[in-house]
Amino acid sequence: MCLLLLASAAGCAAGGAGGGASSTTTVTIPLGSTPTAVGVLTTTPPPTIASFRIDVLQGGAVVRTATARPGTTVQMTLANGSYTFRLVGLDGGGIPLYQGQTPARLTGVDLVLSITLSGYVAVVADHTSVNPGDAVHFTAQFMNAPPTAANPLIWSATGGTVTVDANAANGAAATWIAPQQAGGFTVTAKVDPAVNPEQVANGSGDTVITV
Repeated sequence: MCLLLLASAAGCAAGGAGGGASSTTTVTIPLGSTPTAVGVLTTTPPPTIASFRIDVLQGGAVVRTATARPGTTVQMTLANGSYTFRLVGLDGGGIPLYQGQTPARLTGVDLVLSITLSGYVAVVADHTSVNPGDAVHFTAQFMNAPPTAANPLIWSATGGTVTVDANAANGAAATWIAPQQAGGFTVTAKVDPAVNPEQVANGSGDTVITV
């Protein structure tokens, strides 16, 4: 089973009463009450989320960030366009435990966003800039702990070859061999959907390596 949290209620509201279309959109993200787990990964309940971070991305870059407590509502007014809204649930020490994201195209009509949270996968590489054919070693954690048999990690890459380390339990580490061509390549770890089909797709972590 996985930890799936519904961070807000979906819906949209009508735009302003003016006759012309607005060049901005107000986005509301209600964070509800203190989240609890729908599914339980272990016999120990997951830590309570102490705060949320909301990142607004456009073209892959963060253009706005806000923080809020559970039980509050975040509102942002943004220029119309296409964005990705990323919600990260943090424990009391600021460690990410949950993450979710959703795309939205803003057209001047105010809306309320719904974002489903999944377990946060953190990926760390020992190098982020290498030569063709070099090896990069990766480690990963699921919700700030080693992955378990109930939530093993699988790895993929947009180029080169990635292999799970044989001595790393449940996909906790992998080695990537850089391709011969130059460029930026993304190496991703996510919970194996064959073992845990409830883990949503945005419960993954990645790192970009430059060759």
